[in-house]
Amino acid sequence: MEKPARKPLCPNFSSGPCAKRPGWTVDVLKDALVGRSHRSKEGKARLQECSDRMKKMLELPDDYRIGIVAGSDTGAVELAMWTMLGPRPVDIFGWESFGKGWMTDAVKFLKLPQVNEYKADYGKLPDLRLADRTHDIIFTLNGTTSGVKVPNFDWIAADREGITICDATSGVYAMPMDFTKLDVVTFSWQKVLGGEAAHGVIILSPRAVARMQENEPKVPWPLPKTFRLAAEGKLKPGELEYSTVNTPSMLCVEDAIDALKWAESIGGLQGLYKRSNANLAAFEKWVEKTDWIDFLGRVEGDPVEHVGLLQGEGRLVPEAGRRREGRRSEEDLRAAGQGRRGKGHQCLRQGAGRLPRLVRRHRRVVRHRGADRVAGLGPRDRGRRVQEVVRKSPGGSEMFKVLIADKADKLCETVLRDKGLEPVVKTGMTPAELKACIGEYDAIIVRSATTLTRELVEAATNLKAVARAGSGVDNIDVPACSEKGVLVMNTPFGNTVSTGEHAVAMMMALARHIPQAHASTHAGKWEKKKFEGVELTGKTLGVIGCGNIGAVVADRGLGLKMIVIAFDPVLTPARAKEIGVKQVTLDELYAAADFITYHVAMNPATKGMLNAEAIAKMKKGVRIINCARGGIMVEADVKAGLDSGHIAGLACDVYVTEPATEHMFFGMENVVATPHIAASTKDAQVTVARQAAEQIADYLLNKIRKHAVNGDKVA
Repeated sequence: MEKPARKPLCPNFSSGPCAKRPGWTVDVLKDALVGRSHRSKEGKARLQECSDRMKKMLELPDDYRIGIVAGSDTGAVELAMWTMLGPRPVDIFGWESFGKGWMTDAVKFLKLPQVNEYKADYGKLPDLRLADRTHDIIFTLNGTTSGVKVPNFDWIAADREGITICDATSGVYAMPMDFTKLDVVTFSWQKVLGGEAAHGVIILSPRAVARMQENEPKVPWPLPKTFRLAAEGKLKPGELEYSTVNTPSMLCVEDAIDALKWAESIGGLQGLYKRSNANLAAFEKWVEKTDWIDFLGRVEGDPVEHVGLLQGEGRLVPEAGRRREGRRSEEDLRAAGQGRRGKGHQCLRQGAGRLPRLVRRHRRVVRHRGADRVAGLGPRDRGRRVQEVVRKSPGGSEMFKVLIADKADKLCETVLRDKGLEPVVKTGMTPAELKACIGEYDAIIVRSATTLTRELVEAATNLKAVARAGSGVDNIDVPACSEKGVLVMNTPFGNTVSTGEHAVAMMMALARHIPQAHASTHAGKWEKKKFEGVELTGKTLGVIGCGNIGAVVADRGLGLKMIVIAFDPVLTPARAKEIGVKQVTLDELYAAADFITYHVAMNPATKGMLNAEAIAKMKKGVRIINCARGGIMVEADVKAGLDSGHIAGLACDVYVTEPATEHMFFGMENVVATPHIAASTKDAQVTVARQAAEQIADYLLNKIRKHAVNGDKVA
């Protein structure tokens, strides 16, 4: 191929090298905080802004941490390896230079005693199923030179004991990520958003923070200062987000903020996906009509291809490994990444453009059904999982039909339609009505009103996925779905703040008799003495279940100057310290708490846990808040406690049977009741509606699973 004579319209490139965002000029850096310390008030504010924008853009869970570190993506990965590895055996998956480089680090430099090296030939993936849930896991999300990408995160156990370290440079802005399966995620600005060099970003789950705090002081190898996040105090609440160990370039920070603002202006994460897909479409058309170019790579034992390097005249050659005379060897090209690669880069202008210049990384996907070939790419992402899409566009085949069975924000319908699916809204159906039509749909989105029983699941002959717009899935027969191969997903973080805030509001209403005083005053009465309440300051708040929602309630309780204690069997000491709560046993909590709030899922272990036996262990005059699930209460036992005065008051948002138009609690003076509205804020409903729709589309179109509750049981 001759060197192109025409120069690109936009010659602005990052250190990646990737294109700067459209419209970028050096003028965007005019307000950069140069000449000022990053430790100044303004410097910390700028770093905090950058962290906040990244966290919001990536839709990270509330309790995940994000910070800027030294040494680009490589430095971020090695920081994680040097501070966290050692306590467990390590499984490392490598199929090209970077992944295999992590193997060298672990074996040669850290000299870890048990490292399982799972390698694959260039252009192929190792068997990810070999990952052991009791081991730590290191893998590269997508290959720098070949473009081979892991298909999904199902191979990572939800109940893993080890931690996962994912080198995902640029991938986090280019494709959906299941952060519930990832404890450490690293990337650099210089890839997908066209940022500058020398800076890495590290994302840490609560499990990763706990591991780093516990393990960093014990490591037997020398630890550079730039790696010592725990020792330098950077893991304190809020510290990592605005205070770096090393001195960052405020010029680079300003450039990153500019890129993030641009990304927000085009629709955030979905806008970035859309641009990447548009560039992908340009490659699809070009590859289909170009007879001298083809694609490299196949996953062994899998009919799906996941690779991004083009093979053609004067470049990498077919899979047999032949080499054209007078050309560089494949090994040289692989190591240097000098095959023709194409980036579906979000910062590239959309459309075909000058394809000879754009062709750097891409890959082909072969559908399971039929021999249709589809080419695609993503920034260093190479390789969407096979698209089992049979859609009916004009002259094509049928679209996936998605039933929205409960009331959801309009955005749910809009997202599905924008992604090429056919949403159908039918709410308020009886079980018989739903059974009569459920066989038509490929997926269903529900909230809490619709109960998907085994009978309904068995009648759903085409059903592939169910999304719960919320966190609890007790209204879905998950075992029945698993038996039918139906994936069940929830949106566990969308309503976290809303639910936590409602629990706090209920606690305050309970303490000060606000609903009763409101009704009395509206009735023309003036009963000041009747509604004497209690203060929250100095009282002990017991949080049962200190996950995402429980942590929000604990945080608000601490802000009210309450003493907060918590019981949660999976809460680590490090996480408890980070939240600011004291860990206690359940019996200790019952004995000490003035207010008890429940934030647990409904399952066999929690069903009926609030019963007569538990109440007897509680302090006399305890006030109870339940915004979790009605089924965790034995309602008759709770009423007896209220009648006797042992329970001073109950604030209840959930009931065993819903809707509850008649109930033993209703009309009781010491009960504050709401109709399961803890998650019912405009903010939460928009978020869960969007997330549910996106998760359904990702799964139906790309086999990407996010927040799957039965992913280990569905092939």
